[in-house]
Amino acid sequence: MQGRIVVLASLLLGACKASDGGSIDAGTDGMGGFPSLPTAAISTSADSTVETEPSIAVGLPGHLAAVWLARKSSIWRVGTSFSDDRGATWSAPQLLSVPVGSAGNATVTADTMGGFHLAVLGVESADHAGMIYSAAAPATGGGFGPLVAVTESASRSIRDAPSIVAAHDGSLNIVYCEGGPGAAYTTQTFAARSSDGGATWQVTPLTDANNPHAWTAACASRTDGRVGAVFLDYTGLTPSVGVRLSDDDGRTWPAANTGTVTIATRPGEFPSCLLSTVGLFVLQGVSHEMPTGSYAPTLDSIELSYSVDNGRTFKDPIAIEDPAAGPRFMRAIGTAWNERLSVVYYAGAMDEDPAASLRIAQPQLDRAHPVSELVHSPIMLTTSRATTAWLGDLISVATDGANTYVAFTDNAAEKSHIGFRRLQP
Repeated sequence: MQGRIVVLASLLLGACKASDGGSIDAGTDGMGGFPSLPTAAISTSADSTVETEPSIAVGLPGHLAAVWLARKSSIWRVGTSFSDDRGATWSAPQLLSVPVGSAGNATVTADTMGGFHLAVLGVESADHAGMIYSAAAPATGGGFGPLVAVTESASRSIRDAPSIVAAHDGSLNIVYCEGGPGAAYTTQTFAARSSDGGATWQVTPLTDANNPHAWTAACASRTDGRVGAVFLDYTGLTPSVGVRLSDDDGRTWPAANTGTVTIATRPGEFPSCLLSTVGLFVLQGVSHEMPTGSYAPTLDSIELSYSVDNGRTFKDPIAIEDPAAGPRFMRAIGTAWNERLSVVYYAGAMDEDPAASLRIAQPQLDRAHPVSELVHSPIMLTTSRATTAWLGDLISVATDGANTYVAFTDNAAEKSHIGFRRLQP
């Protein structure tokens, strides 16, 4: 155990090559001679009053897909765009509508052949988020096909937070939470798996019913059959992060591979997980305040927990936020490549800070509070969900080993749109 931690700490690479001014040092990425890119926009669509919650995926060499939520009036749709030059240019955004109501919590992944797949929530009303859909796009981009129902329709059922990943064998896995007909909140976590490219789905319950669950997320290993699911678990007196892990590409989820991550205080946002060659990592932002339907608190800390036994036990979490960039944080999310972890998050001096920034850090297990690098500034650290500067619940980071790709909500002009940055390594 200790030896593996030392190996991880010694092999983590240096910080990404971003200067304090936000520009990228000169150089190439080692894959076709493309230089690293300054901040750019994936979308500033005039068809939307708010664009937020981006998700980004890496497919074939050079090919990227991004999805996000775009609101016009009271209707949310899914924005989509593709790049075939590692983010130097992006296709004109397209907007997808769900069959009924508004879209919510869209995420995207790439399968082992480079094809792209998205998952999205269909929200009929404030108390009826009843369906989860998927759609596929070719490896070379060109647009997503028709939406396919992942879940069955159920009267007044509540579903939330679908998160899609591609397993090592090429299958697709979506983790989400659900409350049965008549439920006031989600009470159970499920995994849906497709072995035919998203044409059909088989659903497996990961937890018992009737225990409050929320904010699910999935992760998958690049090198073996591990697929992870994390979720907030409100069963006990204080919230914790529940963990479930499959070691056969999502076919089965052994009860033995079940664990819990104890967090320091209230969860301020979605948990997320990473599967590297040395273990399972869980990220959780915590806050002394609780989020509400109209308010998203800034974070006191970002906690990273680590397991080497398929999520059954975890080392005590370490704080990985950079105090020099804070002391308030939002929306931590990470990616893994072999032993290297990269985590991005917003940081600012206070709530509503108009000069906050997007940061990136590469945590090590033997050191708290890793120094972060500037990715983009300014960001407004807004906590209200009701404004056109809303940051959303998610940002996204992905890597192909030679490049790190970040999609984020850029709201400096008090209207959120989708920003992008490519960094090295």
